[in-house]
Amino acid sequence: MAGKLLHMLGPAFCIVYFLWLAEDGLRSFFTRDDALNLAYLHGYFHVPLVEIFQQALTVATEGFRPVGGLFYRLMYSVFGFDPYPFRVAAFTLMAVNLLLAYDLAGILTRSREAAFIAAFLLGYNASFAELYQSTGTIYDILCFGFFVASFRVYVGGRQSPESLGLKKIACVSVLYGCALGSKEMAVSFPAALVLYELIYHPNQFRRRNILTNLFKPHFLLIVGLAVLTALYSAVKLLSENPLGGHSGYTPELSLAQFSIALNHYLPRWLYWPTLDQTGTLVLVSAAGAIAFLTRVRELKFGACFVIVALLPIAFILPRGGFAFYLPALGCGIFLGAAVSHLLRRMFSMAEAAAESLRRQDLMFMALRAVPLLGLVLALTPIHRAAAKETPRMSYDDYSRQIVSDLQGMHSFFPDKSMLYFDNDPYPANYYNALLYLIQLAYDNPTLRVRRRKVIGFHPSELSEDQRFFHFTFREGRVEPFLEPLPTIDPSQKAVRLVFRPEVGRAGENISVQAEELAENTIDIYWGWNQNIVNSRFSERYVVGMSPKWCSFDEEGLCTAPKFFGSGTAVPKIFPQSRIEILSIRESGEVSWQAATGVFEVMR
Repeated sequence: MAGKLLHMLGPAFCIVYFLWLAEDGLRSFFTRDDALNLAYLHGYFHVPLVEIFQQALTVATEGFRPVGGLFYRLMYSVFGFDPYPFRVAAFTLMAVNLLLAYDLAGILTRSREAAFIAAFLLGYNASFAELYQSTGTIYDILCFGFFVASFRVYVGGRQSPESLGLKKIACVSVLYGCALGSKEMAVSFPAALVLYELIYHPNQFRRRNILTNLFKPHFLLIVGLAVLTALYSAVKLLSENPLGGHSGYTPELSLAQFSIALNHYLPRWLYWPTLDQTGTLVLVSAAGAIAFLTRVRELKFGACFVIVALLPIAFILPRGGFAFYLPALGCGIFLGAAVSHLLRRMFSMAEAAAESLRRQDLMFMALRAVPLLGLVLALTPIHRAAAKETPRMSYDDYSRQIVSDLQGMHSFFPDKSMLYFDNDPYPANYYNALLYLIQLAYDNPTLRVRRRKVIGFHPSELSEDQRFFHFTFREGRVEPFLEPLPTIDPSQKAVRLVFRPEVGRAGENISVQAEELAENTIDIYWGWNQNIVNSRFSERYVVGMSPKWCSFDEEGLCTAPKFFGSGTAVPKIFPQSRIEILSIRESGEVSWQAATGVFEVMR
């Protein structure tokens, strides 16, 4: 009775403990990866949901991780631009993964203590911060769940006298197909099955048995899954897809690269940052030696599973610690089995005494739980200290702030609006992350975003039916763009610039007259005022500076002002607006002088 109670409480405790330490991730916002995944890679605005579903069924498809795509598309269709349901779903799946890991570790090690330790070590680790904070890691979470579930069905079938039946073969195949559709990491599954067979059923590989066993259902299943994996890999590597040809996914097959990857992931998971490549190889070799010298099959499987599960990511550029999620299961099984064997030796005599005295096993099970409780108490402060040193997902808070500020200013934007950010917190190489984030926040694919960091922009680029919104990111917030005006001596007389014509239509030639500026090239500060509809602001007033705006001839006439970009005419697509000259200076000078001049563009 006590054993059953602890068997139920063990995984429940692991889940509660994981939620206790990682719960702040429930409040995380959408990251740039979420925006790119949903709007670009899974085509929310242009790819039908049924197409994503068909890709998931096909398995060997050019589509990008279609099972993860189904998650994104279905969640967004139901809950919209609300990150909380996404985070709740991700945490629920991670909790299910802990149950699966506990069950698989239990059946492989035949020990509840080992199963508890494996699940406990897998439940929370500061190196998995991205799993807790970013829905962009949903591919890893889904892949882990389908991989372990499929493996569990296979192992359960192999341990039963009737071996694998058609139902279990179909179940293993479907779950593995879902794992492949979740992330490429799953390609190690057939190798993991071979590893299991070699360690847990070695007799079938003896010379007299091998030919007979090659045609048994489990071997035929492994061969079939290996063929599927080869086909899947060929499609991913040779076709045009988001991963094909990407430098970050181009493998470098070498022992040195494997060593780099192993040293990148394992020390982070062990909280051993000072461990170098040599030390990591020595540690892994020692673990393998212990496993094979003691001939404990759980230890051998755990140690080898780490290597096998790591292979799909071992020869590409290292990722965040979350990529070690699946290989960490092998670490948990190895450490859990090692501790379990030690506990068995420690309590073997006590077990005999308790049995001879016909005592209830409740007290004995409680005593066995003491070392496990000590493990929990010892690791908790280590987890917390490591979490403080692990930075949050980059730009997560920026994304939240940008969306919050924009929605506070504009409940919606007119279709085809152009949002120009003179400054934003994202690096230039984040490309369209801000575009997709804003399109999703407003559920409007017609919105356009330009960033000065990537490429400049001028209102003359607007089409006739576009609206222009100019923003900057200042002191952690998005604000309407407003450049500070230069300091001007109020006693100076303002220079008057006369536009000819003063009111004109887009496409007409213009010139500027100012006799005081004869034979000078000037810079200007200007104000641009365009009526903006559907905004809490009745009109948008943007201020900017244009260097070497105009060169005046000896009569003070300029026929090619550079303000409008095309030189002699207001571009045909220029919106209806009012241009106001605020101050001028001779190019190359420091001081500014007040100026006046207005040109109105009519449609």
